[in-house]
Amino acid sequence: MCDCSNCNSSITSTQGPKGETGATGATGATGPQGAAGTNGTSGTTPVVSAGTGTTVLLSSQSGSTVLFTDAAGGTAVLPSAPAVGTFFDFAIGTTVTSNSDIIKSTGTDVFVGAIFMKKAATIDLIQTPTVALTDNTITLTPTVGGLIGTDFRATYTAANKWTISGQTYGTVTTTPFSTI
Repeated sequence: MCDCSNCNSSITSTQGPKGETGATGATGATGPQGAAGTNGTSGTTPVVSAGTGTTVLLSSQSGSTVLFTDAAGGTAVLPSAPAVGTFFDFAIGTTVTSNSDIIKSTGTDVFVGAIFMKKAATIDLIQTPTVALTDNTITLTPTVGGLIGTDFRATYTAANKWTISGQTYGTVTTTPFSTI
């Protein structure tokens, strides 16, 4: 019922909670919409497929999951000197059976940090190799971290520094870090 003192209308008015539709009189009006998910989608993370060949990542793709999808391996190249806070998540979608999955920094950028290595047969933590101050390449082979279950993040934390954290899943304890 209208609560104004100047009319005798019997129209009611309601507004729904945030994200739902409210109605006003007979025509109806839409209430405010709920917030969108990551990167303007419905809560999904963008995926960059890194199949055979070289995938050059762009700073504008920060927050994406880079998914290695080819058993023959592939290469992902990180952007050079992006804004601090730029990050990429890496995951193995298809176990590499020949060649390697490779992540490379560019220019004078290097990797810092450490990564947990898990052995496929036992799922036990094997080692946490730290990165040498000159390492600019991560190589995942059929035995060193190239199995499904490998996932880690590279975050640009300071000038020329990509901090690595996460886990690799393989059958040997050899470090995946090197300088190439």
